[in-house]
Amino acid sequence: MQSLFIFDLHNTLVKDNDLAVANAMNSVLSGRGRNARVDIEYVRNYQAALKPFSEYFHTLLPAASQREIEEMTLATKEICEKFLIKKYVKKMDGAEEVLQEIRKKGDAVLVVSFSMTTSIDIYLQVTGLGKYIDKRLGIESIQEIHGDDPAKAKSKLLQEHLRAAETKYDMIFMIGDSVSDMKAGKSVGATNIYFTKTREVLDIADYFIDRLHDIIKIAYSS
Repeated sequence: MQSLFIFDLHNTLVKDNDLAVANAMNSVLSGRGRNARVDIEYVRNYQAALKPFSEYFHTLLPAASQREIEEMTLATKEICEKFLIKKYVKKMDGAEEVLQEIRKKGDAVLVVSFSMTTSIDIYLQVTGLGKYIDKRLGIESIQEIHGDDPAKAKSKLLQEHLRAAETKYDMIFMIGDSVSDMKAGKSVGATNIYFTKTREVLDIADYFIDRLHDIIKIAYSS
């Protein structure tokens, strides 16, 4: 039987999306005559908390109308997808080698992200990782803009996919860099591999790694 490897996208398979978002936000703010600007740390903090895209602007411009917030959010997303993802975003160190090895073993790879499927495809195409992915699972536009609980959203996507899938997997591994990823993994009975550069300990993680290459050792060295 096959094993299934479920990967989070941002800061797991790809990196430096914060550079694209910060530059896109500043371009939008400048184009609207706003004096406010964001730096990389501002974006990283929101990404780490998996906040909806609109929150990036709400905090910065508390007096702005909901309509303007939505317009700026959509404009930022468009600039990222048309121009800046390909300029800044790169595949995570070791990502391609790990995906290649999983595919050589005949196992399946799924990407789940708190992003729309169309956005996921852009990141995978830009980084050249798309050819290794069997399935992408993403959220709806309204969830991305207005927000939702990331763990619940990812859990629902995974549960629905696995209920509908014809293949029954011998093992399921969830690889991600957030608590939400680990919660989603547990919701489908996955072995959780927490990818982190810190020493944070999570009770719901089964393994802790700071190199993607360690996934192969965990999955295949038994």
